[in-house]
Amino acid sequence: MNLALFDFDGTITKKETISEFLRFCIGNTRFVLAVVRVFPSILGYFSGLIGNQEVKERLLFETVGGWQEEWLVEKGQEFAKKRLPSLIRPKALEQIRWHKERGDRIVLISASLIYYLRPWADIVGIKEVIGVELEIADGRITGKLLGKNCYGAEKVRRLKELLDISNFDEIYAYGDSRGDREMLALANYPFFRPFK
Repeated sequence: MNLALFDFDGTITKKETISEFLRFCIGNTRFVLAVVRVFPSILGYFSGLIGNQEVKERLLFETVGGWQEEWLVEKGQEFAKKRLPSLIRPKALEQIRWHKERGDRIVLISASLIYYLRPWADIVGIKEVIGVELEIADGRITGKLLGKNCYGAEKVRRLKELLDISNFDEIYAYGDSRGDREMLALANYPFFRPFK
């Protein structure tokens, strides 16, 4: 059996989706105000002073922190059905179908939020999803990630936690950024920005 690994943002989609999702959840005005509050952290990230997890957690805290998890689950399902279809690259969907027809095991592995990744994966028939989950306290979102951001080496660590890659004849991997390098390095057939 073969294994096909797909990154999501920028690979399957035409753009980054977390900002799109947060805007979908809270509206443009509130999202812009949150970005203004997080802007010093964004500058710190681009200056190499802080990591991507810290920036992501700050943005999540400012946008959905304190909200109930049920609300985010509902918004994720709605976003997957109503907004994501317009962001998906048709060639990426064709490649997913090709792997499904061959009987390959497909894993969607992303630093995006599982709240919309899982519903979208269900729609297209991908059974296994590795993504970012949020810490919940008393039923409410804290803004913190549950564990590490699913980026770079963490993608590979979490993949190996899910399955034994030595059991596969061939590995295909599709990615578009430096956060996918380690995942692409696992593959017999690595594809960098293949659907653009």
